[in-house]
Amino acid sequence: MLTMLLLLLAQPRPAAGEGPIIVKVVITIAGAGTFKAEGEGRCSHSTKPPITFDWGVSYTNRDRKAAFQTLLLSTKDTDSGSTELISLLLGAGEKMWALSTIPGLTQSGRGKASVKRAGPGAHIDVDGVTVDGERVQASIDCSRVTD
Repeated sequence: MLTMLLLLLAQPRPAAGEGPIIVKVVITIAGAGTFKAEGEGRCSHSTKPPITFDWGVSYTNRDRKAAFQTLLLSTKDTDSGSTELISLLLGAGEKMWALSTIPGLTQSGRGKASVKRAGPGAHIDVDGVTVDGERVQASIDCSRVTD
């Protein structure tokens, strides 16, 4: 989780006049249901050191009464557009789900992510299983990506 925090701190903020980055998420968690949210967030892509991950997405629902609260995602670039190197943290209600497949970090669960650029934005799909055996599927759209 420290790596995710470092990634978020390293993500560039939108330049003046660029407006907010809108993040749309649809998360399905086995046994918990499907959660949808949309709002201002951060989406970044960087291959410059010391960034461990190439892609980063963060979203926090400002409505504290909403069912879905938090998404933090970090993943790597690959030539094929799909990777098994992901770190995902989700929060809904009082429950948190974590999925990390990064060697050298505490590994919890397994999964894959795919990233596709879409104009100035990106679409990311995640399909995984937490260490507790809960299947997690995420579909994330970013209106714009900071490079």
